[in-house]
Amino acid sequence: MDKIKIRSLFSDKYKLSNGSADSRSIAAVVSHDGTDLTRYRAKRLLKELELVSFQLPKQAYKKVLQPHVAIPNELNRRLMSAPLTRFGLAI
Repeated sequence: MDKIKIRSLFSDKYKLSNGSADSRSIAAVVSHDGTDLTRYRAKRLLKELELVSFQLPKQAYKKVLQPHVAIPNELNRRLMSAPLTRFGLAI
């Protein structure tokens, strides 16, 4: 297969992943479609095309010290587990 077709397939798969796919996953997808592409060649194509793989950051939740007003904490975070002696799993 010619180099231009492989580059176009590679860039299409990269765009489908919104920039989050790395060389291994792009190589796997392109190989699954019928074109032989190793992860080493995919890594070289990433560098040649100046593409960077990145993961989107996860949602950062605020850590609050005060309890929620609408949902009361009736257990006061005192969750007791049953002892594990029932099945001979005593620790």
